[in-house]
Amino acid sequence: MRPHGTGSITPLRNSRFLARLPESFGRASIGTFDSADDAEAALTVRLAEIARGDDVDSLTVDRWGQRWLDAREASGSYRHVGQERARWSAYVTGSALGRLPLVDVDAGDVRAWLGSLAGTRRAKLSGHTRVNALTIVRGAFVGAVEAGRWIAAGKAPPGALVGRLVEAVLLSEAETVEHRKTGA
Repeated sequence: MRPHGTGSITPLRNSRFLARLPESFGRASIGTFDSADDAEAALTVRLAEIARGDDVDSLTVDRWGQRWLDAREASGSYRHVGQERARWSAYVTGSALGRLPLVDVDAGDVRAWLGSLAGTRRAKLSGHTRVNALTIVRGAFVGAVEAGRWIAAGKAPPGALVGRLVEAVLLSEAETVEHRKTGA
C-alpha cells in the first residue's frame, strides 16, 4: 500500500495491476502491468520524472528547446548558441508551437507555426529567416528524438516530417531566389 497522495496500484480482474498518479495529477493512469512490483516501479519512475520536471507528457516544445540549447552551450562544441537562443526566443517562445507538449507535435502544428511566421499581424519574414527558424526547431526535435522523448511517451517522433518541411521551405526559397535572378 502506497502512502496517501503518492498514487495508487490497483489489482484488476485479469491479474494485472493498474498504476495511477496521485489526485493532484488527476489520478491519470500510467498503464497496466503484469505484477504489482512492475506497477510500483513504473509509478515511482514517473513520479521522479515529474519531480525533476521531465514529465514527457507535459514538457512543452519551448521548455525542451531551452534545455536543448543549454546542453549545446554546456558542451562547448557549438558556436553561435547565442544566435540560436535569440532565434528560439523570437520565433518559438510564446508561439502556439512553443506551448504544445513536445510529444504531441504533428505536421499540422509545424505548418501552422511556419505560416504564422509569414503572418498577417507582424511584418512578413523572409524565406531565409523562416528557414533559419525552422532549422533550429528541427534541431531541437532531433535532439528530443535522440534523448528518447517520444519513446518514453510511447509515440512516434515527427523527425522525418520536420525534415520534409525544411526541404519544402528550402525548395520554396530556392525557387524564389531563382525567380528573382531570372526576373520571370
